Amino acid sequence: MVRMSSLFALVVALSSSLAYGQLMLGGFHGVTRTDSGLPLPGVQVIVHPVDENAERSAVSNDHGTFQIENLKPGRYQLRASKEGFGSSPVTTVELGAQQSFLVDMTLAAPNGSKGSTDPARTADTRGQLLTQNLGKEPLTERERQMLDRLNQ
Repeated sequence: MVRMSSLFALVVALSSSLAYGQLMLGGFHGVTRTDSGLPLPGVQVIVHPVDENAERSAVSNDHGTFQIENLKPGRYQLRASKEGFGSSPVTTVELGAQQSFLVDMTLAAPNGSKGSTDPARTADTRGQLLTQNLGKEPLTERERQMLDRLNQ
């Protein structure tokens, strides 16, 4: 009987620490775009923790959106690339616990047209805390466009 209650206590303790760890995780999401502002599908977005020798990546979908979740709080470097478009500048961002950080990445068009060289215009990092937006849906495309207009 003592073994059973000890085993039960161990399972409860492990479950609690795993649940607590998941509550601390955050992530990045955003849209990959051409320098003319159009959504760009098929872009590889790479997230590299500054203090670790690892990286995670995602490929933007048909609407140019990407999402990388379950990341520990810390400093991360992000970059995006697609064959024929080149790479975005590296952006360094501090990710907090339970934070879903909005990072829109812009790649120059392959036809040689020059995009903006201003890093603030190339990688737009408007962080949105999930803790302030619990239970609400992500921004709609119209809301995102309105926010983009305000930030220009």
